[in-house]
Amino acid sequence: MDITLQVSTQAGETVIRLFKDAQSPNSYKEFACVVTVREHDYRSDIPASDLQDLLQAIRSAKISAVGSCGLGIDGTSYKLTIEDGTAYATYRWWMNPDRGWCDLEEIAGMLIRLGSKVSGQYLP
Repeated sequence: MDITLQVSTQAGETVIRLFKDAQSPNSYKEFACVVTVREHDYRSDIPASDLQDLLQAIRSAKISAVGSCGLGIDGTSYKLTIEDGTAYATYRWWMNPDRGWCDLEEIAGMLIRLGSKVSGQYLP
């Protein structure tokens, strides 16, 4: 599984990527988390057992096929891509998604908290 969250604000873009690193000897039991913020990269290997809540939220999410999301100039926009084998989905929204996409907002929040922990920085 490969999960990428891009968070864009007027201050810049933050990218949080969680993936199985095929080159790691422990790829069967851990994920790599790479956070890019203000042109700096931070990386941490995280045991899969520590990610069970996030992985369960992704696997059990109920998401409407089309979301009614607003658009604006300032504020925060999100792009969440989830890949698993040949299956993948990408979702984009600005500020707060509508009720049909509230599971995506929860997943994004979990990724942002993980990214803050990995980078040691407050992330939007």
